[in-house]
Amino acid sequence: DIGYCWWPHKKVSSISGPLSALIPNGYQACLNYWNGGGPRPSQQQAFDGLMALANNLKIENCEFHKDVIDAMFRQTTSSATIPFAANNIPGIVYAPDYDMGRITQAYNDNDYQNIGGTNWNNGWAYRNDGVDIESCSDFFSNGYNVGWIENGEWLGYTVNATQGGIYNLYMGFASPNSGGQVLLKMDGHNITQMLAVPNTGGWQNWGTLEIDSIAFSTGTHFLQVKFFGESFNFSAMEFTLEAAGVNDEVQQIKTFELSQNYPNPFNPATTVKFRVPEEGNVAIKLYDVNGQETAAIMNEVKTTGTYYIQVDAGKLNLSSGVYYLRAIYKGRTAFTRKLVLIK
Repeated sequence: DIGYCWWPHKKVSSISGPLSALIPNGYQACLNYWNGGGPRPSQQQAFDGLMALANNLKIENCEFHKDVIDAMFRQTTSSATIPFAANNIPGIVYAPDYDMGRITQAYNDNDYQNIGGTNWNNGWAYRNDGVDIESCSDFFSNGYNVGWIENGEWLGYTVNATQGGIYNLYMGFASPNSGGQVLLKMDGHNITQMLAVPNTGGWQNWGTLEIDSIAFSTGTHFLQVKFFGESFNFSAMEFTLEAAGVNDEVQQIKTFELSQNYPNPFNPATTVKFRVPEEGNVAIKLYDVNGQETAAIMNEVKTTGTYYIQVDAGKLNLSSGVYYLRAIYKGRTAFTRKLVLIK
């Protein structure tokens, strides 16, 4: 019942097999000569280069591609994602270390498979998914960055917050374009608004986007980084602890709370945070200045915790003006917040 077609178990300088041998300099000199790109090595140099390659082909000297093994066996029967790396917070989460799993579960890439004649993996480095990964000059990175990013793509990371608290986030980006945007979600809820990716003047001219005051409770979370607009390169995320104490957040929530949206005024989208003290139904609706219901944003049961919702004027086909967001918890506790849309 073997139904998976795959390339050889061991290859030279490749990401498509479980094992890959590095090309030693001496053997590369032979390849350069054979391809007309270098001087002819001496007989001894050629022999030494071939023996160096033979030594690199030993299993203990090869690179092991665990993502290939995971795709060949576990992913054929499971849609769950598992961590590719430890990804501890506080600390650095490298862009190419997104979870192992199926398309739309661990990541989303517009050109993710080889169907012949397509650029399904432009970078051809580090991992063998459809995500485009290339060598990177950013000192902030692990030597690789995710590139050729297109609108609507995303990456998912299982992260472990070893200490709850308020964090500052520094994200590494490079782009010769303006118009790129990024949005972060945690456990299915927005934790940032749409953020503009800086124009750094080049694909390997690296800059940093700083995001303040992101709350993490102690434990494991699924962090999703979503990409929009113009293309850019993404290298890493560094989380630094600003203030401790969010690990007790659940116990600290005593009443239902609805925060003011941010940004306000907004265009085209804004984010609203609300906190639930105990399990109960939360109904959130949007009204115009005349008190007419414009949209039903949410009507579902939520457990204890902090949540984020997004009001997107484009998706809701809203015109400029004043709106009121009203939240009702357990059918009785109500809050209203004034939103201003400026197009």
